[in-house]
Amino acid sequence: MILTTEVSGLEAMPRNFLQRCFSDWIEKNHSSFSRRPVGVRYRRGGVSFRLDGLPKAVVIYINSGGASVAYEEDGDTLDLLMCFDMDEQKGGDGYYRCGFCVMHAPSLAVAYADRKKLWEMEVFAPLMEWIGQSLSDGHEIQVERLGGITMVQVRPINLDLK
Repeated sequence: MILTTEVSGLEAMPRNFLQRCFSDWIEKNHSSFSRRPVGVRYRRGGVSFRLDGLPKAVVIYINSGGASVAYEEDGDTLDLLMCFDMDEQKGGDGYYRCGFCVMHAPSLAVAYADRKKLWEMEVFAPLMEWIGQSLSDGHEIQVERLGGITMVQVRPINLDLK
């Protein structure tokens, strides 16, 4: 297995559907990531990991609500860089759909024959694409603080200013 698993006090193997689904998908797609996932942890029914070459403050979480890319300091989430929300629904026709897609753009909502494909296409693949576009070497993470407010953004590096 390519990935390292760091789990304190828990089995080092994925245990629920979402963890197994992610584990299978990442094993098949790890070479497609522009930055290698590292420190994969299976806990509390979800998954967390970091990306090689980025500050340890950038953490990706996957749980039943989808995926989020967080910026953390001292265990606190200061801001979310991106979210890929999921509302998994199984219709009376036996097909799986994202409930948010059905609610906001019903004619564009894709029906998947299996639950695993729903997660792969609606959460994991868009996450991987966003990582490739937004967390590449041509981008930087900017942290701005104003009083008690912190804003974190990913921006293209402006080579004209450097």
